[in-house]
Amino acid sequence: MTRGSSLAERVYALLLRSYPARVRARFAAGMTYAFGHELDEAQANGGRALLAFWLTTILTTVWFGFSARFDRVPHVDPAEAYGDLGMRQRFTIDWRDAWRSLRATPLVTAIAVLSLALGIGANTALFSILNSLILKSLPVRDAEELVMVGQSEWTNPIWEQIREREHELGAGAFAWSSDAFDLSQGGLTDLASGL
Repeated sequence: MTRGSSLAERVYALLLRSYPARVRARFAAGMTYAFGHELDEAQANGGRALLAFWLTTILTTVWFGFSARFDRVPHVDPAEAYGDLGMRQRFTIDWRDAWRSLRATPLVTAIAVLSLALGIGANTALFSILNSLILKSLPVRDAEELVMVGQSEWTNPIWEQIREREHELGAGAFAWSSDAFDLSQGGLTDLASGL
């Protein structure tokens, strides 16, 4: 920390008093060290960064400090908590704890479930498109042997000659053409594309 930060150190030491003594004894040195480095970075970045640093430091330190002070749940080692329980009993305990956590924060749970649903839905839709266009082979035997001959318009006599010699070309041949069909029975035309 810089020279003028002894006041900052004293202010931070006062903020740390919001933590219980057992937490301060264990973590105060590391928290003060991290505070000093973050303060130096904020001072180097200017006034706005320094103001944002102090606001977040004060709010988070006081919030977490008082949360730790009023948290009456003692720290329990998971090995001691589970004891000789089998895998099934451990899973049941973990499942109940997870369910309680989800019920305790319904907004966070709803956002998490919604984001999961949107992500899974989007991935499913994209995979369906990819599968039908690229991954899945055509529903014919030996799809790699299919060929498209010409992409211009052919007359019917040309097609008749190709069809007569289709055994020379391969296993078979077919032709198609696109056209517009009038679906109306009278009055205005109602054209629909077809093959």
